[in-house]
Amino acid sequence: MRVGSGGEQHGAYSTDGGANWTPFAAAPTGDAVSGSTAVSADGATVVWTPEGRLPFLSTNHGASWAAVSGLPKDTTVVADRSTASTFYALSGGTLYASTDSGRHFTARATGVGYGQLKAVPGVAGDLWISGRENGLLHSTNGGASFTKVAGVDQASGLGFGRAAPGAGYQALYLSGTVKGVTGLFRSTDAGSTWVRINDDQHQYGGTVITVITGDPDVYGRVYLGSYGRGVVYGDLS
Repeated sequence: MRVGSGGEQHGAYSTDGGANWTPFAAAPTGDAVSGSTAVSADGATVVWTPEGRLPFLSTNHGASWAAVSGLPKDTTVVADRSTASTFYALSGGTLYASTDSGRHFTARATGVGYGQLKAVPGVAGDLWISGRENGLLHSTNGGASFTKVAGVDQASGLGFGRAAPGAGYQALYLSGTVKGVTGLFRSTDAGSTWVRINDDQHQYGGTVITVITGDPDVYGRVYLGSYGRGVVYGDLS
């Protein structure tokens, strides 16, 4: 699912990995543009939070939309990557959850702070928050509680990739500061230890990268959004 602004169509979906796109037949409001999106684990439900608006959901690939209840405006919604009926959202330091396919959200935890919320592929209730100066937070119970990851001083972005050979957990890729060193890092043990994967001569457009993710099929491959320099990817040497 993608959304944007400009032209007549502001949203579209793909069922073949992005090779072809079909525009939404309708929009939730006449001024719905950009914002953020989420797709349920089974692909049946999509949630769109247009810029400056409340979230909306569709169960027919954008042919019609219904308002989501329980969330403030401009709230980014995240789908559980295993349980199709579950979605999460983070706003104003509160972690919200929905167990009815995104129709209704209720507060599950408060005082969580701010940051970028992400769910681990294939693991129900496994959530991470890259909270910038608040560090990196991890939950394994659907956001009911979070634990701060030791050693991570600052977390600008976090992504997941194929697990290392013999490892039982997704590889983590972090843009941030670990034990006083700012850079890009990889962890193969769920954040217990980190290895820096760039150096001071290779910052890829800035020391604060907010878009970073691993490849789901190739261990060690990482993709970066590099501030107007395109998408950069790296492999293990």
